[in-house]
Amino acid sequence: MPTPDEAGLTARERQVIELIGRGLRGRAAAARLGMAYFTLRKHRLNILRKLGLTTAAQLSAAAAAMLAQPPAPDSDFNCAGTD
Repeated sequence: MPTPDEAGLTARERQVIELIGRGLRGRAAAARLGMAYFTLRKHRLNILRKLGLTTAAQLSAAAAAMLAQPPAPDSDFNCAGTD
């Protein structure tokens, strides 16, 4: 599976996947990012496509795995500002 950098995720998509990895779902993640729920769903669909995933369970597992790995020094993956 490609990394967020390799997959070409946008900054907003990286924020969404980070919140998914932290366990936030749907409306809670949308509220945290100040966006509509349906906008979050579109970002989630784009992430699935870019990472070559097909289910929400795969996305949750991939997001958790990405958070478990330390980011590369030149990566901007941890950009959600949730800490």
